[in-house]
Amino acid sequence: MSKITTSTQWKQLEEKAAREDSSKIKELFSRDPNRAEKFSIENGKLFLDYSKNPIDAETFQYLVSLAKTSHLEEQKLALFSGKKLNVTEDRPALHTALRHPDQLGSLPTPPLREEMLRERQKMSTFVEKFRDGLLLGVTKKSLTSVIHIGIGGSDLGPSLVTNALAGKQKIKISFVSNVDVTELNKALMTHDLESTLIIIASKTFSTSETLINARAVIREMSSKLGKSEKDILNDHVVATTANIGRAHDLGISESKIFAFWESIGGRYSIWSSVGLPIALAIGFDRFCNFLAGAHQMDKHFIEAPAEVNMPTILALVGIWNINFLRRVTHAVLPYSDKLKLLPDYLQQLEMESNGKQINKAGQRLDFPTAPVIFGGRGTNFQHSFAQHLHQSPVITPCDFIAIAKDQQTPNEHQDCLLSNCFAQSEALLLGSDCESSDATKSVDAHKSFDGDRPSNTILIDEFDEKTLGALIALYEHKVFCQSVIWNINPFDQWGVELGKNIEGAIRPILAGGPGSATQNGSTRLLIERVKKLRS
Repeated sequence: MSKITTSTQWKQLEEKAAREDSSKIKELFSRDPNRAEKFSIENGKLFLDYSKNPIDAETFQYLVSLAKTSHLEEQKLALFSGKKLNVTEDRPALHTALRHPDQLGSLPTPPLREEMLRERQKMSTFVEKFRDGLLLGVTKKSLTSVIHIGIGGSDLGPSLVTNALAGKQKIKISFVSNVDVTELNKALMTHDLESTLIIIASKTFSTSETLINARAVIREMSSKLGKSEKDILNDHVVATTANIGRAHDLGISESKIFAFWESIGGRYSIWSSVGLPIALAIGFDRFCNFLAGAHQMDKHFIEAPAEVNMPTILALVGIWNINFLRRVTHAVLPYSDKLKLLPDYLQQLEMESNGKQINKAGQRLDFPTAPVIFGGRGTNFQHSFAQHLHQSPVITPCDFIAIAKDQQTPNEHQDCLLSNCFAQSEALLLGSDCESSDATKSVDAHKSFDGDRPSNTILIDEFDEKTLGALIALYEHKVFCQSVIWNINPFDQWGVELGKNIEGAIRPILAGGPGSATQNGSTRLLIERVKKLRS
């Protein structure tokens, strides 16, 4: 593919961004008070209003043309047909196949499709037995609670969706991700270990934090229950992994190992057996509804033209803000406790997928890619970092996410959430000129701000497992669209691997082993200080 920055469309967008009025959103509303009706889109129970961005009809057409010249349609077909889009690891990205794979025609190949369906049935049977109280621990008590051990993609997705959908669940589930023992100890103290199922989630089954926590839990259960570690492994421990061999080496029988595949990236694995804690919490039928919601977004993404394609539009708005207006931060602001973990989840999805400096051809990029993602739940963030959003010289585009109808939230509370959500996006748009009370009526600069700060609003008509599945898939496809335009691989994460490799060399030294000349002088100094303090 030719370099995107030399394309006619890129040049047109650069020229448009250079105009003095390129970021004046208020002027666009002045010219067309009804622009929100033109710059919004509905799909299922999701409604996206992107009118509070500095995009007019001409800019929008340039952006759509940019997507087309980037061969987005061909790349979408390649994704869904199982082509090897992960070029650095020579594998496809098959996460979409996990969402009702029996309905996706030739994807994946028949043997793999059958394997996926078998794993789904195995997971369904296990969930049913657990929820019926038929799984027994070493003391013959039914397993009724869960400690889930994972990190990154093996933790962020399951904890997000379980928190969002479980409601007043009868099943207690604790998620342990940090290798700091505080989180682990809290889980151990608050669970009846006789009736606790342990899920170890790791794609490679070599993630050091997860394995350290897993061994600690097994040792603690063995000690407290007076049973061998082998007995604990047999009766209390299951694994979700793409490396069955390593899970088996730990002592977990194959009947307790729920597989997924190398072609499922960790941050895209929520649709696989990594979703086991979700299914345990809400039931397998509702978990399937969650998959079905994502599948509906898949169909919209693959079928709808770019001009009316929700993930594509969200991606193009981001491209305009990042690459042409140079706004390289982005805030995710859900107005619901159910979605309080969404900013963390999207932080990994976007920054691990598209935080790259090299394109698929191995060439260094000369433009920014993934923005810095941060966020918080409304209305809490309004009392912490909203000041920055309104008046900082750093302009941060925002995604406001709100639920229109929530059966579990009284109207008084829901009206307060919605009114605050709508007010914040309007305040970012309009700004304020505050006159002082003195006779000169001069503008008090400290109390004034310009407005014209961009935002999207995603309104969820009614929150359930299907709408959550669709929302997550919406962001997945947004990230994919942007990766296509930037011509980068969103399915690898070599920066993550580098840190793991260096950590593996440092830990033996902290444990008393010999030092190494390969360590940086600063690192050697820090290691020596720790060893001296311990001695």
